[in-house]
Amino acid sequence: MKIKKGIIQKISYKKSIGWGICKVILAALFRSVLFSISGFYHIAIGVARRENVKKNRKTDFESYIFISLVTIIASIIYVIYSLYGYFNGLNANYHMYIAIGIATVSFTDLTLAVIGVVKTRKRNDMQTRIDKLINLVTSLISLSLTQMAILSFTTNSDMSIYNGTGGMIMGGLASIIGIYMLIYVIKNKNNILNKKGEL
Repeated sequence: MKIKKGIIQKISYKKSIGWGICKVILAALFRSVLFSISGFYHIAIGVARRENVKKNRKTDFESYIFISLVTIIASIIYVIYSLYGYFNGLNANYHMYIAIGIATVSFTDLTLAVIGVVKTRKRNDMQTRIDKLINLVTSLISLSLTQMAILSFTTNSDMSIYNGTGGMIMGGLASIIGIYMLIYVIKNKNNILNKKGEL
């Protein structure tokens, strides 16, 4: 079971980083700020995921602090970007079927992330708990992008206000989750160092 969990976590961080790099490349090709911000966000979260599965880290406590800070900083940057888009334009163009596909994947990810977080509350495994919280953070940001995708084919009007507001809300929630992780890790420092902590 541990081997399976480790493999899944490694695949998750590689997928996040790989998908982020693809988005950055697409952003350069199509000159899309939206794709670049989203790409860098996925890369940052991928780095956090990688830290969570590293075996040669100094202490779990330092790693969890690093993961929490990366999550907070990346989410705040997304909020700032959404705020900028609110006033200066934040729209996207997606075909209806692509948007529906994005929405289906996003809502599925969100549902699984929430279920995962709830289940890990009963386990004495902080590493898994951190991983599930990261899943929840990424699913919230995906939900923001889903809103943009759906609005892009349902109306021809400028949806910058709605897209910007949605991005700020989801980015804000992601930031709160990061802050929660940081506070709880600090609060349970002694337990973590003794390998007995529960998040």
